[in-house]
Amino acid sequence: MATATFIGDPRGGANPPECEMAGIVFPLGQPIDVPDMLAAKLAGNGHFRVDGGNVLILDPVEQPQKRRGRPPKVRPDGDVQ
Repeated sequence: MATATFIGDPRGGANPPECEMAGIVFPLGQPIDVPDMLAAKLAGNGHFRVDGGNVLILDPVEQPQKRRGRPPKVRPDGDVQ
């Protein structure tokens, strides 16, 4: 189990007194015990702070950029025309 706290809008916008996610009500500023699966999801949300539990946060993998345009014609011997 992990502890998640609804901290409101990190950019300073209007904050509701509570937030509900997955059937759990999170009062503003009060830590709530949540399962690790939900904690992993909330860890990527800037409106929540997650402490404890078995939460693994992965950085997004950088994808190589696609090459634009038509692919080159290749001869049967492997040379490019």
